[in-house]
Order: sequence, then structure tokens, then C-alpha cells
Amino acid sequence: MRQNFKIQLPIILTVSILFNGCGAKLEYFEANGKLYKKTLDIAPKLMQYESLETQTKYNKFKKETKNINFNGYNIKYFRAEPYLQSRYYYANVLIGLRPEVSWARGQGFTSRESYYDNYTFMMFTLNQEPYDKKLLSYFNTLNRTYEAKLSPKTINKFVKYNCDKNIIFSKYERDEDYKPLKATCYAKRLDKDVFLITRFAHPNTQKDKKLFEEEIIPTMLKSIKITPTKLSPWKYY
Repeated sequence: MRQNFKIQLPIILTVSILFNGCGAKLEYFEANGKLYKKTLDIAPKLMQYESLETQTKYNKFKKETKNINFNGYNIKYFRAEPYLQSRYYYANVLIGLRPEVSWARGQGFTSRESYYDNYTFMMFTLNQEPYDKKLLSYFNTLNRTYEAKLSPKTINKFVKYNCDKNIIFSKYERDEDYKPLKATCYAKRLDKDVFLITRFAHPNTQKDKKLFEEEIIPTMLKSIKITPTKLSPWKYY
């Protein structure tokens, strides 16, 4: 009996370690994105369904730009699972990673407690001609203070800033108590007049705060690699 127990003990310990470790382990996966240098370049594309007037502008824009490429960036980075599992969205001033929204959820037919989003990650470019004019003051603040805030400890030249009040939360970005998620924002200068903004949002608990500050945010920011490129306004839609 004792001999059998000695043989079984390593097996039990191995199984126990595997089961206990898998549920809590953070994993990082490579991801790719593309961002335009100036969101205004593709603004007519974003407004194509708003009215007959914008539809006309959209059709004209599409015809005029069918063979044109705009300045942009290829972006490679890590995404964290199980914390940030979501798809990438192109061509929006609030480009970001968000879970897909089902039709039922979008119509409000799904119960609130069954679909709150625990975590979101967003990134977008910002310059002195922002698509949302309200973000111009945010660009001016970054442009004025960025170099002064750089330090040897800066993560891959990302500097922490307060999130602009106009980088709003959608009704789907809520914690268990339906309150807006706590957000942490970083900025990195890409060109003289362009910043990359990142926004991490997560519930305001001490456990989450420690995890994001000590592991998730540093790992993701260090992994971001940016290469200037040319982007077609039609290729990714």
C-alpha cells in the first residue's frame, strides 16, 4: 500500500500543479494592427451611412482615392489572455480592442449582469488635426510636456498621462457594479506631430491594479513595435 502511494504521489502532484497553474497563468500572444497617421484622411469613409450628403461625399472620396495610399503605421504587439481577448478595429479615432457585440446585446435584450466587460485595451494615433476636435487640447498637452516627462524608467518611451475626458467609455465598458472601468493611459511620440495613445481599462480592485501595473501594461508596452508604412483606405474594410 505504501509503495503504491509513493508511485501515485508524483502523479497527483503533477496533475495538481497543472490544474492549479493553468487557470491563473497569463499568456501573451502576438497581434498586429494598422493605424493611419491622420484619421482625417479617412473621415469620409467613417461617415458613409450617416446621411445622403455624407453618402455623396463618401462616393466621391472613394472614386478619387481608389489608387491612393495614406501615411500610416504597422503595429506589432502582445495581447494578454485571458484578460484582453478581443478583435482589432480599423479606421476609428478610438481604434481599439473590444469584445464583439452581439445583436441581442446591442439591442439591450441581454441581461446587464451577463455581459459586463472586465478589461479593454485601446490604441489610436493623435495629431494636431484630430478627427474629434475635442481631443486637440489633449494633443497640445502631450506635445508641450512629453519630452520633459521622459526618464530612464520610461517604458519603451511611453509616458503615463491622465486619460483625456473625451476618450469616453461606451455603455459596454463597465465593471460588475455598472460603473466605468478604471483607465490608465500612455502616450508615445511617433513623429514630430503624431502620438500613439494607449488606454488600458480594468476594474478598480487592488488585485487588478497590481497585475496591470506590474505585468500586463509593462509587457504590452515593451512589445509594441511600430513601422511607418503606406495604407490603402479600402484594403482593410
